[in-house]
Amino acid sequence: MLFHALFGPGHRKDTFSGLTVLLLAIVGSLSLSLWAREQTIPRAARTPGPPTKDVPGFPQAVDPFQALAQAAALSERELFVGVVVDGVLPDGRVDLSKPKTKVRYSFQSARGLGPQPSRPAGTLPKNTYCGKQNVILDKEGLVAQKDRTKQTCGRKPPLGLSVPESCTLADVMSFAKSRKNLPKKGPVRIEFFQATGGPAYRFSKGGKKRFTLAARDCRSLLQNKAAMGRVP
Repeated sequence: MLFHALFGPGHRKDTFSGLTVLLLAIVGSLSLSLWAREQTIPRAARTPGPPTKDVPGFPQAVDPFQALAQAAALSERELFVGVVVDGVLPDGRVDLSKPKTKVRYSFQSARGLGPQPSRPAGTLPKNTYCGKQNVILDKEGLVAQKDRTKQTCGRKPPLGLSVPESCTLADVMSFAKSRKNLPKKGPVRIEFFQATGGPAYRFSKGGKKRFTLAARDCRSLLQNKAAMGRVP
């Protein structure tokens, strides 16, 4: 009786249409479930490649900011969050053939983006990760270091920095030269980072921090809380 009711004359077409709709719904649900499962699988970090020496001015006259685009291309992280330059010369460049001269670029991602720590498929992350990847420029060339996927975001999400066109490393060195209380000798380190008071340069010489300069005008000194911050 049930078979006749479903497939008897006058009912076959309606039954077939209903079964088709039901089948499509099942297939659609399975496809959506598989897609959702794939979305919860974190993207793994790729293995860094070998160093390259194809950098303008390498090794004796390198402008760290001129090489920034190349450094960014080596990282999977989309946010440039700072740079540390050791051995800055008066013209703002570096001679990488000299001892202890190095540039470290730091990159991160927005919350939950970029390569993430591995976890079982279908599970949610246990924390909010922004990750971190350093790209190093030294006498061996320009190379990305292993990505730190387990770097958490902290209380504040990372802010991407732009190259300060009106305040270069050479300008910072010129400002430092005008200050009378700085030692004449000693290695120079300049850090570019997001301070509490905005994008800034921290100038160190002889192993000691000497001043923090606002990158917006290359004239204003940041003090106390406004100078707080560091390159991740």
